[in-house]
Amino acid sequence: MLVTRRSLISNKEHSIDIPISKEELHRLDNRKELIQNILPNMSNVFREFLKSGITPEEQKTIFNEKE
Repeated sequence: MLVTRRSLISNKEHSIDIPISKEELHRLDNRKELIQNILPNMSNVFREFLKSGITPEEQKTIFNEKE
């Protein structure tokens, strides 16, 4: 599913195709649970994007991580 978020770093909107269902996205957007409980098999990179809008490229720069 194509998910759009605004980055807390660049303040730009970005869209990424993420393997998430409508139900999971709804639970996430109306969060009463921890993201890791809603999406236990999702990569940390995608979970960070869903939480903060920070893209994988921005994460590499900020966290100095390799893919």
